[in-house]
Amino acid sequence: MKFTFTVVLFLCLTACKTVLSAENSSGQNVYTLYRDGVHDKKVRMLHASFATQGQPESWNKDNCNAVMEYLNETQKVHLNPAIFWCEKGPFKAK
Repeated sequence: MKFTFTVVLFLCLTACKTVLSAENSSGQNVYTLYRDGVHDKKVRMLHASFATQGQPESWNKDNCNAVMEYLNETQKVHLNPAIFWCEKGPFKAK
């Protein structure tokens, strides 16, 4: 469990550093992690963006999916869990 948390934390910090240092304005090679609302499942909230430049597209996609899977797994203990999902492209309100 500690190893998994360390890996996910590393991926999150890598993604955050990349997003802060270089934004891919074309929207290519960007993956966005969303979550729904706890009380309103129609709500769509930005949770994180993965926009690493200089890496294959699979880098951002795989990192987004790894964080999504981890967060969804941790939500299983809640009575009304939030659902996380990844979409290709920059944040879209809807």
